[in-house]
Amino acid sequence: MIFPRELVHAVSPRFADVESLPWLADRPGTRLLVRYVNALASELPELDERTAAAAADVVLELLRAVVEPEMPEARAARREALRARVRRYIRANLPDPALGPESIARALSVSVRTLHAVFADTDESVAGLVRKARLARCKEDLAEPTAGSITEIAFRWGFSDATHFSHAFKREYGFTPREVRAGARIGK
Repeated sequence: MIFPRELVHAVSPRFADVESLPWLADRPGTRLLVRYVNALASELPELDERTAAAAADVVLELLRAVVEPEMPEARAARREALRARVRRYIRANLPDPALGPESIARALSVSVRTLHAVFADTDESVAGLVRKARLARCKEDLAEPTAGSITEIAFRWGFSDATHFSHAFKREYGFTPREVRAGARIGK
């Protein structure tokens, strides 16, 4: 059975904070879940839409009951889960010029203070993550001669000022965007 992510998260929002499920074979309730899913699979063709939806809800509740006790609860695990969500959100929204700590905090329903605090024990900052991710995507595009002009590439990945982009790029990589572009043209 496959469930939409939003349904799973509605049953247990904590599922959004984990990348993969723990091993369930030895968990109490796993056999019940497996037997129920097997029975449901054989009965599903005969069920009307309403009954099938109710049966699917039961599967999700059983899954929650089996999995949630094994999910990390420690503060460190919650912090790492939020950092992972932040990184995913940044990757998905790089072209947005307004992408920054405030917009990320708002999108993830946390305060800006919480967002900064979650990175306090790392060598990273939220703004730094955004900048590095944008610069990396720009560098990839600059290496491709047909990806557009340097300014177009900078704007495509959320920079709003070409001069600022060039200075940030040089600080990060030790060479200019023009040098990367020139090397890409020579290599092709």
